[in-house]
Amino acid sequence: MKRKKPTKTIDTVDVVDTVRVKLGMRLTSNEVPALAEELKKEIEDGVKKIVFDMADTVTIDIKGIAFLFAISDIVSAMQGRVRLVNVSPNIREGFESIMEFLNLFHS
Repeated sequence: MKRKKPTKTIDTVDVVDTVRVKLGMRLTSNEVPALAEELKKEIEDGVKKIVFDMADTVTIDIKGIAFLFAISDIVSAMQGRVRLVNVSPNIREGFESIMEFLNLFHS
């Protein structure tokens, strides 16, 4: 069975240490490995700011969420920053629910 190539693009922006990642419709266990490999190369080349554009993203699974947390941790350790932009209301609501759940461990 032929595997579909993930629909995303990584673009450099005006600032040298920044990339914008235009995610496709899905950020799931199928898309994460290839995207992680590409971003690893970008980070090794000095990228410290990553902007994930989620305008087209309608599905994200636990692997996709874990990937975003992991990239954020890596970039933060380098005094960098990860941002999510154009997040749909449904995905934003899911993220907020996860944060509420994680707060249970800090109370």
